[in-house]
Amino acid sequence: MRIVLRGRIHGAGDADAVLVDGDTITWVGRGKPPHRPDEEVVALPGEMIAPGFIDLQVNGFAGQDAASGAAAIASISAALPATGVTAFLPTIISAPVEVGAAFAAAVSAAAEAQGARVLGAHIEGPFLNPSFKG
Repeated sequence: MRIVLRGRIHGAGDADAVLVDGDTITWVGRGKPPHRPDEEVVALPGEMIAPGFIDLQVNGFAGQDAASGAAAIASISAALPATGVTAFLPTIISAPVEVGAAFAAAVSAAAEAQGARVLGAHIEGPFLNPSFKG
């Protein structure tokens, strides 16, 4: 499906429309792109159309702790788009290796959750390389 968004386009000069075909932006400009029957036009007069934010460190959100598991990460993923975040890294603080391994498995399990895209995991720690510990 194609969607034409009309509004003020952040960072695109005098452009007033963005064409999204599926999940890909295919045109940004002024006026109208070529029309197709499956096209939906969304007018957002006075509204800013801007790229989504990518949050590189999300320990928790919406009452959920990312370290709690895949269900918590999926809940965070569902809630983040309302804030403008479209992709994120669930984050865990320094923890024993077993906890980190379980967290990595939870991130992998939640990767297909609906909402903000899970890009991978952010693992905090003083050092992850044993050669540099201490």
